Amino acid sequence: MWGSLKRRCGESLVGKRILLVKEQGFGDQIQCLRFAQNLAGLGAEVGVWLHPAVAPLAASVAGVHVAVTDAPTDAYDFWVFLMSLPVHFNAGFDNLPGVMPYVQVVTLDDFLPSLVPDLHVRLIKVDVEGMERAVLSGACQMIARDRPFLYVENDRIDQSEALICHMREMGYRLYWHCPLLFNGNNFFANADNIYQGITAINMLGVPNEVAFDVTSMTEVGAANVHILMRE
Repeated sequence: MWGSLKRRCGESLVGKRILLVKEQGFGDQIQCLRFAQNLAGLGAEVGVWLHPAVAPLAASVAGVHVAVTDAPTDAYDFWVFLMSLPVHFNAGFDNLPGVMPYVQVVTLDDFLPSLVPDLHVRLIKVDVEGMERAVLSGACQMIARDRPFLYVENDRIDQSEALICHMREMGYRLYWHCPLLFNGNNFFANADNIYQGITAINMLGVPNEVAFDVTSMTEVGAANVHILMRE
């Protein structure tokens, strides 16, 4: 069983086998797979244990010897959580491993028709850490055709004005939606609120031609005034 292995704490990896264990979401796992080449460079044979949706991609990553989807039965000397690797290697923007060849940028306009040819989109949710406008630009054909509602994160004040203007140019009226991060009625019934007073900053985009009840919502005003700038 992998759980009986020793968690690596800095020991030499020369001639050792180390298992990288899945943790957090798919995107986090994909990003941290880049450190497999660092471990291989230290002399280790690297195995990864991932969700079936990620494993085929992981098998092509530099430094990965094998990718499995079930609890490994092979013998490993050490294991480590994937999300711990940036800490182990003191990673920062100036020393990340090279560009990941397996990460490709594909627009929604190109991707969704190939996935579901006759798909009619009614809602697009965008939360991509500052790349929201780029995502919407890559979905401009779909948005023009289907006129979906847009639910878009806008928590970066320096990028807010351009994002607001872009959505308005696409024919949308905008409303702030700032829910608390903690929901007492969460799936695991976890009552421990570690997000006291913290909200997500989002905008709901309603197509100009669609009637929609926004009675309880605050409309986005001047494009250069972010909600976090209000007193």
